[in-house]
Amino acid sequence: ISEAEALRLDDKFRRSLREEGLEEGIEKGTIIGIEEGKKQNTIDMIKSMLKKSMSYSDINDITGSSIEEIKEIEKSIKL
Repeated sequence: ISEAEALRLDDKFRRSLREEGLEEGIEKGTIIGIEEGKKQNTIDMIKSMLKKSMSYSDINDITGSSIEEIKEIEKSIKL
């Protein structure tokens, strides 16, 4: 294998690794973004339920959030 060919293969390998890393980063970023979106959606839903005077128990049943989490969210809003 010639030196020029070795350099081309090395460059091709490096580009491939960069592309894989970029794809992996995008995938992880998307997953993190989706999870954050789900979390924010749950918080917004809990706020709406609290404003409608739903019980902690009912909110817990619907969202799966703990009573403690619900109370923390309640502190952040003005009813």
